[in-house]
Amino acid sequence: MAAAQADNTSLGVRLDFGRGRSYFGFSAKHFFTPKGAGEAYFLFANRSSLLGIEYQHHFNIIRTPGFKWYLGFGPAVNFYRFGGADLWIRPVLGLEYKFPGSPVNMGFDWRPIIFTDDGGFEPGRFGFTTRYVF
Repeated sequence: MAAAQADNTSLGVRLDFGRGRSYFGFSAKHFFTPKGAGEAYFLFANRSSLLGIEYQHHFNIIRTPGFKWYLGFGPAVNFYRFGGADLWIRPVLGLEYKFPGSPVNMGFDWRPIIFTDDGGFEPGRFGFTTRYVF
């Protein structure tokens, strides 16, 4: 079943929430190999915008077609409305499910923030995505 999702591109929406402000926006994901995917997202909040890209490595969950778990990481830049920006490193651990016979997939992940400017860490961040698979 891994090959069924390989080389597919999906577009949809992402909600990034938890401690601090919540972001909502667009997500695009592409599988370059049966297990390796890249995701890019552009999210908005009240006074900032978040632009990120990450690599995700997917693993099948035995006897559950369409259900995977994944690990990944990547950089994100948080742009502030009145000037300035922060560079974040975003590790990610998540679950994703593609509905059989449907072009829809959904994912939920834990995505803490490592702040590069002061070395701070915010573990209480999560994400939810819904995408249409092409």
